Amino acid sequence: MATFIEVARHGTISGASKALRIPTSTISRRLNRLEDDFESRLLSRNSRHCSLTPSGQLLYDYASGLMDDLLEAKNMLHETDGHLSGRMKVSIPTEFGVVWLSDVVSEFARDHPLVDLECITSMQSLDPVRQEI
Repeated sequence: MATFIEVARHGTISGASKALRIPTSTISRRLNRLEDDFESRLLSRNSRHCSLTPSGQLLYDYASGLMDDLLEAKNMLHETDGHLSGRMKVSIPTEFGVVWLSDVVSEFARDHPLVDLECITSMQSLDPVRQEI
């Protein structure tokens, strides 16, 4: 599917070949297989250019959005890969937190921007389960 989308975007098999770094023969085989799978002609080809057929345009409109979403998800996974992320609640006694931990908490928040850090300061003893800390 990615091959088809690249051919549609570039308008040529050779352009898609350069973008994907694969031989034009591989692209042609993949396109033929895709057209066989969909039982429809997706591209009109001549010696210099490829254009989408109505069926190809329909598939491109649908598939290119899905492919863009998949690439965005992949990039998001790579961005968070090996990094802390998510929500974290911490309960800290007020005086201890202000005097000793404010710099540590600030540094942690700066080093881990994908963590939604919530610090709860209180002079009372809190029950982390009941108060969802």
